[in-house]
Amino acid sequence: MKNSRRSRVILLALAAAWSQYSPAAVNVDRTRIIMDAPQKTVAITLNNDDKTTPFLAQSWVTDADGVRTDALMALPPLQRIDAGQKSQVRITQVRGLTDKLPQDRETLFWFNVRGVPPKPEDDNVLQLAMQSQLKLFYRPKAIIRSSSDQPERKLTAERNAGHLTLRNPTPYYITVAWLGADRSHRLSGFREGVMVPPLGNLPLKAVLPAETRTLWVGYIDDYGGLQMNRYACDALNCAFKDAGRHHDRTIIQYEITDTVRCIFFSLLSVILRRQLSNGHIVMPLGVLTSRILILKQGNMAQVMKLQTIKDIPFSYTCITAINTYSEPYNATISLKNVQPMVEALKKSGLGMELFIQEGSRDPVKFSWREIQAGFAGWSSSKIFGQELEQNKTYNLTGKLTVRIYVEQSFKYGFLNINVPASTFDILPYKPSTVPSPTKPYTPLSVSAFNIRMIPDNSGKVIISPSATIKMGHFYTEYKETMVPREVPFTVTAQQNVGTQIPFDAPLAIEFRTNGLTLADADSAVLLKNDKQEYNGFRLSVIDVDNNTPVKFNMKTDMGSIHLDNGTGGKIIKQYKAKVEAIPGAVIKTGAFSAAMTVIVTYN
Repeated sequence: MKNSRRSRVILLALAAAWSQYSPAAVNVDRTRIIMDAPQKTVAITLNNDDKTTPFLAQSWVTDADGVRTDALMALPPLQRIDAGQKSQVRITQVRGLTDKLPQDRETLFWFNVRGVPPKPEDDNVLQLAMQSQLKLFYRPKAIIRSSSDQPERKLTAERNAGHLTLRNPTPYYITVAWLGADRSHRLSGFREGVMVPPLGNLPLKAVLPAETRTLWVGYIDDYGGLQMNRYACDALNCAFKDAGRHHDRTIIQYEITDTVRCIFFSLLSVILRRQLSNGHIVMPLGVLTSRILILKQGNMAQVMKLQTIKDIPFSYTCITAINTYSEPYNATISLKNVQPMVEALKKSGLGMELFIQEGSRDPVKFSWREIQAGFAGWSSSKIFGQELEQNKTYNLTGKLTVRIYVEQSFKYGFLNINVPASTFDILPYKPSTVPSPTKPYTPLSVSAFNIRMIPDNSGKVIISPSATIKMGHFYTEYKETMVPREVPFTVTAQQNVGTQIPFDAPLAIEFRTNGLTLADADSAVLLKNDKQEYNGFRLSVIDVDNNTPVKFNMKTDMGSIHLDNGTGGKIIKQYKAKVEAIPGAVIKTGAFSAAMTVIVTYN
């Protein structure tokens, strides 16, 4: 009986090793690509994960039907990547061709990468070249969105003879990866993720019972994250209700795949892997290399909370087999491999607390003291999951919360903290009275991120040629003076304080009207004469870059400023003040003025 059980264990271990190490050697640093129209190029990082063999990486772009396109080009199309090394490929748009694409919606392309191994020395062998294909969305200028926008929530589901039809009123492709009456059980007939075209419909075979009044819809966002939203259903339709507080979209962005899976084997081993065959997991705790956490303060007091990254969701399926030890099965987290993150925070006078929760169970807390001691070994791990019985399958969900705070008081100017990548290990049990796991398992990886501290009053805003813009005179007797009048001006954001390490910081600009009467969807101000009567004129501010009026009292991207050791960092934005008569309005004479505040902040 023992021999029979041992043979099953060996077969399972071999299957696990094959599934974990069979992915292509050349992998891409993301799961999807967004290319906004103003971007000339997008840089993609390719990794040769084979530590011993160089590979050729062949890259190209195809349209939605798989036909090679000239509108977007991958350069270089062919390159060598040595063993264990990285390289870049740039996707470049050909303006004359992308201008002919639809301007009211996204266009779908596919980015293809094929890893070609060296010619084998042996004869009569089968050699496979692995190929990755990623969705590439070209986003026209008219529909560019900010990181906080969530147009996917406008998606609706229509009941039709017991089945569902997804209706997408937005100009974006929406990839739906989950449909279920709850967050653990898929709807019958919904097996794989589907993509709903912009301004289109998609009928599904998914069955939603007539009595069901709640539908959970999970879509993949721009960063590859699974966003779960709760929909309310009536007899005909299901529409977004609320986010159920399952996501707190802070300025930290994240990557995650559709569903994280863990498989428990009978020798108390665990494999935690993605549904996609990339061989590792990027949990939604770090940030993409293009994103930063910006904190604005001056004096940093002890225990001051800087940032809380709240309720980061993950889900997993646990399949338990025969337990040959007395230790029960419970999902357990170990901080044995978070030392790089801990050392970076500690060196900068910062601390961190971690909370992990499975389902509705009480969250398990790691204090800063426990986190610092956590990478000393397995003994400091903590159980956070329910006890799991043998030979059963569990579909489970969890969430992480991280709080970063000041441990040591300090005062700073500009400060840029680089926090390297680290990993949290999820185990099937707590290795206290029994040996630690010996089978391979994939950790939850936290990508590297930056914490940038930017002091108050670190820059100044200059309006040229003057902060007072003179619009001249309008004479009702002379029609030639009643035409719209435009006066150009510039807004310059300039660095005041030097930084130890140069870096780029994104800026946002806002024209605040301070109680003036707005019109034309907040893009114009109604002017008054010196008697406080509306004089029949309106004022707007035109963004010269796109020749459109700005939205007042709303932050918009200004661009990125390069902050250096001195005070040379600056960014200049061109605008025009425009005054014109309102068609059909009564013109009343008298002097007029309007005072606005221009606010430039770190975005």
